[in-house]
Amino acid sequence: MEKDNANKSNKLLGVDGKPTNTRHRNLFEEEVILTEKQKMRQELETNKDKMMDLIKAMSPVDIFLLFDEDDSGLISFEEFRKMLPFLNIHISDAKAYRYFRMCDTDGSGEIDIDEFKVALFACDPTSGNPVGFHPSNFITPMDAFEMMDEDHSGFLDEDEYRYATEYIGVEITDEKLEKYFHKYDYNYAGLLDYFEFRDIFIELCDVRKQLELRKVDVPSFVRKKTLRLMLRDLLVEEERKERRALAEARRYKKWILNIRDSKKLLQKAEFRAYQELKQALDAAGQVYVIGSGSNGQFSSPPAAGMDTKDFKFEFFDRVVELWKDRVQPQQLIDRYKLERKAAEQEDKRDAERNVSGLGAIGQMIKDPKIVIDPYLQALESPFHGLNVQMNTAGLWGRRIYQVAVSEGVLFALADTGEVFTWGGHSHWWHEIQPDSVQQTHWRGDVTARSQLLMGLKDKQLPPDSSLDIISEDDFSRMSPENRKAESIKVVAKYFNVWQPPPNLAQRMLFLDKDILPRILYDEVRFALQCRGKLKHNEELTKMQMVELLHADIELEKKVLGERAHKAIKEIESQIMALLKRRKVKLAEKFQRRIDELWAPLREVQAEEQAAKLSRDLAHSNELHKNDTTSYSEWRKRVVAKREEAIPEDADGFTPRQQGVKIPLIGATPRGPEVVTPRGYQSALQISAGSAHACLIHKSGQLYTWGVGGAGRLGMDLTRGADPEKDVDKPTLVQALMQRPVVRVACGYSHTGCIVAGGELYMWGSTSNGKCGLGPIVNREECFASVPTRVMVGAEDRRIKKLSCGAMHSAIITEAGQLYLFGCGDGGRLGLGEGRYDTLFTPTPVSSIPGLNGEKIATVSCGNSTTILATEIIREVGASEEDVQKQRHLAGGRVFVAGSRNVLGKQCDSFTQLTEFRSGSNGSESIAAVPIKQVSAGYMHSVLVSAEGELFCFGHNKGGCCGLPTPQLFVEHPTSVRFLYSSPTNIGLGRKAYQSTTFNQRNASFAVNGRIEGNGVNKSSCTQQESQPWLEVDLGRTAVIESVIVWNRTDIPQDKNLPRDHYTSRLFPFWVMIGKDPFQQIANAVSLKENLRSAVCKARFADDKRASTWRCPAQSQGRYVRIQLEGYNSLSIAEIEIYGYWGLTKGVGRVSYATAGRDVTVAVVRPNNDPKDLESFYKRATYSDAMNADILRQLESFTAEYDKFGRGEVLQEAARKKACCICGRGNLQDLCEACILYNSYSQPIAAMPPAVGGRRRRLRSISDFLLLSNKPDLDPIVVPQVKRPSKWEVRKKNFLEMLKVTNLFRVKRTGYVSPKEALSADPAAIMETLKYVDHIDEKKMETLMNDRTGGGSVAGSSLGLGDASLAGVLNSTSGPAAVTERKGKNMKMAEETDDGQSVIPESIGDSVVPLERQQKRHGYGPNEPLKEGDLLPTGHVVKPAFPKSI
Repeated sequence: MEKDNANKSNKLLGVDGKPTNTRHRNLFEEEVILTEKQKMRQELETNKDKMMDLIKAMSPVDIFLLFDEDDSGLISFEEFRKMLPFLNIHISDAKAYRYFRMCDTDGSGEIDIDEFKVALFACDPTSGNPVGFHPSNFITPMDAFEMMDEDHSGFLDEDEYRYATEYIGVEITDEKLEKYFHKYDYNYAGLLDYFEFRDIFIELCDVRKQLELRKVDVPSFVRKKTLRLMLRDLLVEEERKERRALAEARRYKKWILNIRDSKKLLQKAEFRAYQELKQALDAAGQVYVIGSGSNGQFSSPPAAGMDTKDFKFEFFDRVVELWKDRVQPQQLIDRYKLERKAAEQEDKRDAERNVSGLGAIGQMIKDPKIVIDPYLQALESPFHGLNVQMNTAGLWGRRIYQVAVSEGVLFALADTGEVFTWGGHSHWWHEIQPDSVQQTHWRGDVTARSQLLMGLKDKQLPPDSSLDIISEDDFSRMSPENRKAESIKVVAKYFNVWQPPPNLAQRMLFLDKDILPRILYDEVRFALQCRGKLKHNEELTKMQMVELLHADIELEKKVLGERAHKAIKEIESQIMALLKRRKVKLAEKFQRRIDELWAPLREVQAEEQAAKLSRDLAHSNELHKNDTTSYSEWRKRVVAKREEAIPEDADGFTPRQQGVKIPLIGATPRGPEVVTPRGYQSALQISAGSAHACLIHKSGQLYTWGVGGAGRLGMDLTRGADPEKDVDKPTLVQALMQRPVVRVACGYSHTGCIVAGGELYMWGSTSNGKCGLGPIVNREECFASVPTRVMVGAEDRRIKKLSCGAMHSAIITEAGQLYLFGCGDGGRLGLGEGRYDTLFTPTPVSSIPGLNGEKIATVSCGNSTTILATEIIREVGASEEDVQKQRHLAGGRVFVAGSRNVLGKQCDSFTQLTEFRSGSNGSESIAAVPIKQVSAGYMHSVLVSAEGELFCFGHNKGGCCGLPTPQLFVEHPTSVRFLYSSPTNIGLGRKAYQSTTFNQRNASFAVNGRIEGNGVNKSSCTQQESQPWLEVDLGRTAVIESVIVWNRTDIPQDKNLPRDHYTSRLFPFWVMIGKDPFQQIANAVSLKENLRSAVCKARFADDKRASTWRCPAQSQGRYVRIQLEGYNSLSIAEIEIYGYWGLTKGVGRVSYATAGRDVTVAVVRPNNDPKDLESFYKRATYSDAMNADILRQLESFTAEYDKFGRGEVLQEAARKKACCICGRGNLQDLCEACILYNSYSQPIAAMPPAVGGRRRRLRSISDFLLLSNKPDLDPIVVPQVKRPSKWEVRKKNFLEMLKVTNLFRVKRTGYVSPKEALSADPAAIMETLKYVDHIDEKKMETLMNDRTGGGSVAGSSLGLGDASLAGVLNSTSGPAAVTERKGKNMKMAEETDDGQSVIPESIGDSVVPLERQQKRHGYGPNEPLKEGDLLPTGHVVKPAFPKSI
């Protein structure tokens, strides 16, 4: 009940309480329309579990964009940490911070997409790092150490050590913490390195818990020392893998930095190739589906390929990618926005370092003359916010010229006679009950009615590929995607983690995201090692090892059999269990059994690999060598099929041989298979009703198929006694075999056609008189099962046009008169105000207000409306100001009749449409244009102008009118902006200025819209000077189609002067288009510089009234300049600049369009000019040889391929400065392809030759240039200092004690008197050694100066010698004697790799702690020497009596 009330409250109600089409909201509040990305971000906060499945299908780049909340192209650490769980990466914050800090090159606290990829590379063992490292989700000692090492010195002081221990979760008292700190600080430096900290962690942590976190089966009864050794080994292995993974990540990062300049240039060249390929495909025809239908039946994905049984369409995925980038530009924006932001970050870093990484190449990329910026073009794409479908990618370049729309199926007809079909209603019920017949019978991809229309009744259930056993030959012929899926499936079954994909459409996503993570890296590596692989420590990614193991498993099953394969698997499990229990010798015994089984297999595998390599190489060479021959044979087969006028055997006829078989070709995966029709199967016209369709064969015979209810198929004579039987294939209408049909139209349940001679035939449902058979149908319910002749008027007029709607029909005679018949409800017949009568016979429309005797050219009947257009004629007229004749189109006026809910106003009689709109939301009013074709749909209508513009009006459900979906209703005919629109004079009233001004005739006279030019105040004028100029600033960048310069027309009053005295001053002159303002100086040098910097230019020398310049395609600029070539005054009547605002224009002129139920289909007809097709092919082929491989498969470009091949001739011509794109002018005029070939001419020449000497594709060149710059691996080597054990420390202390106390010494101790000791120590060396912390610099300097004094003599008298005392003095003044070790460099200087001290022996143990020194020495600085004091020299003070020393 609450739900119903909520639904009622959400209805859009008007002021009168009735439902309305106007959005109900506060007029003073601005409506907030959330983008798809913003909606997903809101959903993340409210329903995280639901979004996990959705994000799983997204790429890392898409996830990066989703979590980039400020859309800056950079993410902070918080955004990075929030994102990782959605990438299936569960790590601690400390580890996430470590990786983030490693990737943050500039230390800004944010990373771009390239740096983000480096972090993913380090964390992903499947396709990233090749060491199998996957970061754990718990805190490791390394995480805590690096998190607390704030100054990144590699050491922890006591406070940092305390925080790190607390962070890692070790609960211990402060006394114990301090005890272990001093215990493991082996060098007494007051600092701990990582290895000392790790030893403390192993000593203090819960070892069993740490092992269980690492999924180690811990025995119940085992010593703690053994557990600690196990944990230590695991930590060492984790650190080794992580160091190697980070080294690989740094290598990857370094490689990205090395190739960034090459990558920029290659991306420019690649986009140039994409642009040229799109233009070539556009020239061969396009089809656009606007809207998705009433139930989304027209929103199916495009076909996976357009392959026939004997021919594979190569690189079709590239065509689909290009089409998707066009109709859905947001993905292109997201992709290039990240690259743009990364490039800006790199430029900023280079600027800070004052380094330019691009050099001359970068300058050419930065300031190209031919501007191609995919990011800006995508930003200004007219497809934004529109609902344009992707499923017509397969029809791109197929030369489509007509389409038809039924209730759920679309049809397209090519000028080669092929009929394509796509769409189809999906089953509205999805659950299959246990007792349903659908448990054993396949119901098809679409409903039964759609199967009839699409010819799918005989389509069989595709086999379940997951249940098939794939042979080796079949596996080699698989696509890379299928080979990957098969490898994952086999290996997953081997490890018992396989699960069939729940949805075959998302099979690869399920395998990558669900199955592959279940396959453990270590298990796959161990399985390969048991089979003798990876013995040389090869480091491969998980996916590479899965492919190797798959090959081994298939070989085992093939050679040894299933039982032996299972035995090997069982032995492998036993070996793994034994190694876990440290039963190494027993594990080696089992390993030898596998080696015995694999001994013959290795030889077989080696032979097979060698044979396969040889076979693949031979096949590749043969394929490339015979490529031309194979293509020629395919071409011959196609030509032969096209020229086949009659079937060669009975297979070409229907079962009774009363008609030919006409195939339907699928354009989406749900359609029929792709075939190449024979010549005798070509069609001329196609039409579709609600559930049936008709086509006219080239012989004039009519074929129908679909639902046969009410006899709408006209099959009474064909089907015998059942005229309402359904037909699933195009079938000949035998009743019209002797009468060639020239036009056919289908209504909801009735059909009509015009035969040769202009006769009208109708059949099907006769309700409401829509077949025009007379009043008899009003008395009895009936239908016409055979085509029935209908008389038009008493004179039986000849008919040229016919249209059938839901409940009425309309015809146009050859004289241009309109006849209507059928139901008049809603005013659809236009009989007049309040007249809604039913007409049972064709009745002429007596008068149409405003028609003025014009002939009616076309008519269309919709569900409840009728639309007609008058005939278009060409008129020739002359203006008063100009005697030059001008041609223009007249007529083509549109009249409508019908109900208010479709037209926006009630039209009981035909009413002319006079107001047309343009712009993104229909806000700009334009003059009415001549209309050549009309189509009335279910709730909206479309018009096609003579210039090729498409106008829509009516209900915009699902965006079917070509406008953004928030606009629910379109009141006036509005142009669809992504298709063709007539260029406007964008220079009118814009800012203009000139070099000088004569007599106040400034530059504004040239942009005021007046072209007369007769008189002083009707043209601009400069003073006489050298190379004067006039420039127009458009205000923003635009695509300029043409520039028209109108000359002045006045004649000099002096008859002695020639008539062209004023007009000839304009010539010769240059017209230039530029991105930036031109130079303001007027001279020959500035003219030359302006010509060099112009995007495009043209020179005019002939004296004309109007000089017209058709600019090159996609000429983009903001400034237009006119500059004379010589010395004169510049006078211009008017400058007209026609173009489009922004960086893009419409995709093409519409030749045909039709409106269905909440869908519009528009056709851009192909270009038939051979010169244009040749130019498009040459440009596309020169930019990339792959484009030639794509275009040659289309019949529009077969002749061009025979002439130019894959571009070898074009590339040779470009070297001779004859490029077909840029013409090879100066350096600034080069296109992206020429810049690439010039910049990397030597590396490209050094590439290994392609097979057969063919020209290499751009992708091959790109891979070679990028991979050649890949740096070598620079592994992180951590020299581990040898730490003394506890016993070694005690031993060392004991030996030092023996040395100090002189115990067990054989040599007698020498004694000296206090006086002699003092005389031997004049500089208080003994005092300095002990109290070095209190010595100042002056005292040290004095000590150094006295080294050559009496100390040497005294030392000799003590028996020490000069060398010994010098050693004492040197060690005293050196850094080794300093006991202060607060700095972190002191420790590194005191240690070597073997952990031994480097303290001089002459100092003894003077660097031991202070308290120990006081115990061993008994005197101080203010105390006299006394008997028994031990001197640093090793002597002892004796009693005061003389002794010879």
